[in-house]
Amino acid sequence: MNLLYTYDPNGNMTSSYDKGIIGILYTHLNKPELIDFGSGEKIQYHYDGSGSKLSKKVMRDDEILSSSLIYLGNFVYDWNGELQYILTGEGRLVPDNNTFRVEYYMKDHLGNTRATYAYAAPGVPQVAEYQHYYPFGMQMEGLCQPILFDIANNQLYNGKELQADYNLQWYDYGARFYDPQLGRWHSVDPLAEKYRRWSPYNYCVDNPMRFIDPDGMDTTVYILDQATNPDNKRVYTADVYVDVDGKINGPYDGSSYPNNDSKQNTIKDGTYNFNNKSGHKRGTRQGLNIINENGERKVDGTDPAGNDVEMTEVNVHSGVKPEDDPAGLNRENRGSEGCPTINPSDAGAFFEKFNWNTDKGQNPNTGNATGKIKISRDPTYNSNKVKFFQMIKRTQLPKGI
Repeated sequence: MNLLYTYDPNGNMTSSYDKGIIGILYTHLNKPELIDFGSGEKIQYHYDGSGSKLSKKVMRDDEILSSSLIYLGNFVYDWNGELQYILTGEGRLVPDNNTFRVEYYMKDHLGNTRATYAYAAPGVPQVAEYQHYYPFGMQMEGLCQPILFDIANNQLYNGKELQADYNLQWYDYGARFYDPQLGRWHSVDPLAEKYRRWSPYNYCVDNPMRFIDPDGMDTTVYILDQATNPDNKRVYTADVYVDVDGKINGPYDGSSYPNNDSKQNTIKDGTYNFNNKSGHKRGTRQGLNIINENGERKVDGTDPAGNDVEMTEVNVHSGVKPEDDPAGLNRENRGSEGCPTINPSDAGAFFEKFNWNTDKGQNPNTGNATGKIKISRDPTYNSNKVKFFQMIKRTQLPKGI
């Protein structure tokens, strides 16, 4: 009798009868390193120390196939080192003779790529590809049009990269690989102890029409701000939402800008990791510590002249309350020298959504919360995201039901 699936002691799937997978080896971070289909057919992945994917090598016996890729951030090369495409926030750039072909992705509220547009001729756009999906992400084959160009577009469901080689049909979410045919992961949630109500293999608490899992891990904070820093340092212009275990909280008033952008650095748009191990002001106040992929308190920013800089010890923290006005004039302000801040009137409700130390002798301004922070100053993205969050909140059950 053939077992449909087998697992290792860490809960990682090691074989899949329906896919023809006879063995999977994993890294120390429980990410697939070698997938063996038998008969000399294999896919090998390489990662850096933090788990970021560096390459995908597709093999048949001793031959390295043309679908093998090398990843250098947003730049993707073939195995011979030739640039294949550059991923952007709106699609990708594909080398085309001595220039680049711009391909734009049209996405739905879940970030799924639904259509790809490119220019057939200068000023004449065309639909180069369109996709339809079942709720858990499997493509509706008869209703999809693959891309018309020679380099396949695999940035599809939730904007994640489809692993199509040898009909694997899994999506790489960063922390784990997802199987849209089954609607589940094939390795355990790295933060499963926080969500004991749910299977460690479930996807989006079994409700993919409403929720997404940005990287297969944890809580996401969205700071949706305007395009420019307001002149008044007492004004909060961002809508801040917190997605905790699939429940949308907010909006809270906040800001992604410093009090004075002529003197202080500004954090760049992007998605960052966070924890609350250190809090704010050396643990004297509650704060979410923004960290890079290596766990260091370093993020990308710009200085007042517009130059790229590395910012350190950036936190999400409360602004200054009126009673804390150093001039004694009972005025509040954002209190930011480069950190995102939350309006003091909303700070209590915002920070209660995260795990803080409660045991005697521990610092209550620190804890074990982890997740992602998305900072956006794009008005189109922000408008669509706010509408989506409002729609979700209308369907959420009251507390206790």
